[in-house]
Amino acid sequence: MKKYILLTFTLAYILSFVFTGCDGRFSLDPNHPVTLNMWHNYGGQMKNLMDEMIDEFNSTVGAQKGIMISVTSISSSSALHEKLVSSANGDPGAQPLPDITTVYPKTALILAKKDLLMDMETQFNNKELKLYIPRFLEEGRLHDGKLYLFPIAKSTEVLFVNKTIFDRFANDTK
Repeated sequence: MKKYILLTFTLAYILSFVFTGCDGRFSLDPNHPVTLNMWHNYGGQMKNLMDEMIDEFNSTVGAQKGIMISVTSISSSSALHEKLVSSANGDPGAQPLPDITTVYPKTALILAKKDLLMDMETQFNNKELKLYIPRFLEEGRLHDGKLYLFPIAKSTEVLFVNKTIFDRFANDTK
C-alpha cells in the first residue's frame, strides 16, 4: 500500500508541473483538459496497479487541473524500446513520441542524445528528493549528470529468515 501511495504521489506531482516551462503562454483549464499520452511496459499486477493510479489521477487531480492521461501498454521492454527509438528517429509509420514513458537506461541514453528527455530533478526540491533511496536516484543520472530516469518501479531484494525454524534446522545438521 505504501508503494501505491508513493507512486500515486509521484505521478500526480510530476504531472502537475509538466507545463511549468511554458512561459505563461499556456494555462491549464479543467473545462478544456489537455491529454498526455503515456506508454509503459507493465503487465499483470503492475499494469492493473498503473491503470488504477491513472484512473484515480484522471478523476481527481487531473480533473481538477485539466490534465488527462491516455495510457498505452506495450507488451515488453524490448517492444517499448523499439517503438520509442523508431519514434525518436522519425521512422516512417512510427507513432509520435509519448509525453510520458517508462524506459530503461539503454533507451534513455538514445533519447537523451536527441535532447528528448526532461531533467526530472528540476521538478523536485531537496527535501522531496531525500525521500527516495539515493542509489536509485543516482542510477537515473546519465552522462551529463541530469536525472532523466526517475525511480517509480524499483525494488530491493530482501531475505527474511524465521529464526526458530532456522535454529532448529541448524541444530539438526550438527
